[in-house]
Amino acid sequence: FLYLILLCPLLVNATSYNTKVGNNIGYDGCLKFQDSRINATTSGYFGHCKKAFCYIGEWETSYYISSDMITCSNGNRNYYVQYINNGCAEYKGACKPTTEVKYCSLVTYYDCTKTRSGEVYLSPGEVVLDSNNYLKSLKLSVGTIKFNKNTLTYNIEVAKTIKSITVNAIAESNKAKVTVYNNQNIKENTPIKIEVKAENGSIRTYTINIEYKTTITPTLDSNNYLKELSLPNINLGFNRNTLNYEIEISKDIQNIIVNATAESNKAKVTVYNNQNIKEDVPIKIEVKAENGKIRTYTINIKYKQEVVLDNNNYLKTLSISNYNLNFNKETLVYNIGLDESVKELEVKAVAESNKAKVVIENNQNIKENVPIKITVTAESGLVRIYTINIIYKEQSLSSNNYLKSLEVKNYKINFNKETNNYTLKIDKDIEKLEINAIVEDEKSKIEINGNEKLKNKSKIEINVTAENGDINTYIIKIKKSSNILLQLLIILIAIVVVIFIYNILNRVLPGRKDKKYDYE
Repeated sequence: FLYLILLCPLLVNATSYNTKVGNNIGYDGCLKFQDSRINATTSGYFGHCKKAFCYIGEWETSYYISSDMITCSNGNRNYYVQYINNGCAEYKGACKPTTEVKYCSLVTYYDCTKTRSGEVYLSPGEVVLDSNNYLKSLKLSVGTIKFNKNTLTYNIEVAKTIKSITVNAIAESNKAKVTVYNNQNIKENTPIKIEVKAENGSIRTYTINIEYKTTITPTLDSNNYLKELSLPNINLGFNRNTLNYEIEISKDIQNIIVNATAESNKAKVTVYNNQNIKEDVPIKIEVKAENGKIRTYTINIKYKQEVVLDNNNYLKTLSISNYNLNFNKETLVYNIGLDESVKELEVKAVAESNKAKVVIENNQNIKENVPIKITVTAESGLVRIYTINIIYKEQSLSSNNYLKSLEVKNYKINFNKETNNYTLKIDKDIEKLEINAIVEDEKSKIEINGNEKLKNKSKIEINVTAENGDINTYIIKIKKSSNILLQLLIILIAIVVVIFIYNILNRVLPGRKDKKYDYE
């Protein structure tokens, strides 16, 4: 079996100083790790497989194939060998007896230019050159090492901020040359190399592995949740895990007070965009944990669709059976005279808008000091109140408030005492009318208002107050005619006059010329 292994090429893995080794790699892993026999000229690294066993209570190890797998081409049969990485080191000393076999791996450094003791190997007849390639001392500007000339590998721990290390390396022999590599632009995975080359060309390399110091940072609080989030008069339905909300507000709201409390007293809460509210600019609540992590809660703004409500709170009609109110929607107070025996009135009130509500009060159980009230409430809530004051009549007082006749000088009016509204078209330059109004009852009184500085759409009011105080108002609405027809008439007359004069001149002038001619 050993003979077959020697004939078959093995997979070469151990090719450098830092090839990883193992202490329990199994048979297959050991076989893969074992390097093949080689012919070497100088130096290098070689991977060996070993098996470890504890048959008698003491660990023993043996090479899977052989410790001598290298043939030096210069004839050096006693070449230099040094362990670099040894995965079999733990298999030493006492152990519990077992038949189980462990497999481990190790990396050795070989040098055909040196003997086993480290001396330069000389072929017969060669001139002996200085072979000393040891360092006498090795010091670093950063990091501490315990230098020993036979120790080739060192480890130092430096901060990540260190970018270069000054290496002070002195060779034992003044004939040797020292070269330092990788001590600038320090990197954790790139070791510093100090190469000592002896006079005879043999090289010894000292290695300083770099490891960054692990900085222990205190654990900072990462809690960036809100404990509570609320707005005045608005139910958000807050949940610490819900980041997005939507509220509906009226357009006239400019600012919103946001109550936001963090779960952690180490977190910081900042509110944005809750002043000068805009529909397309959401409110942001930022919770920043002690460790700097941020969680953002968002409240999206949506304006309510405003409903325009009807403001019309006028009455269209207002009447009382058997009484003349002379209703005008702009007039809010009326007076009527009643016999003391009247205890109930039938009041009819109709609103202009079908969206308005009308309420009539105090038209039952009539009393003189309790006026009838008609309240009109518009859809929007605006209120208008019409009042009808009750005045008890004395038995001897007349209630007749009608006109017997109504005349306007130079104008015709088709008067009827039951008709209260008239329209009169007058000349543009008329500012006052001569009005002759006669009452039916001589005990009633007449008052004429608005008959001055008349203009288009002026109103003349003729108030007839009966003896008992009942008032009846007749209204004359004024329309002023324009002077366009008069102006056209004047222009037409002027044109006729000009044509007439022109014709006369044409007749007279030619005759005179003829007479003058005959005379000569």
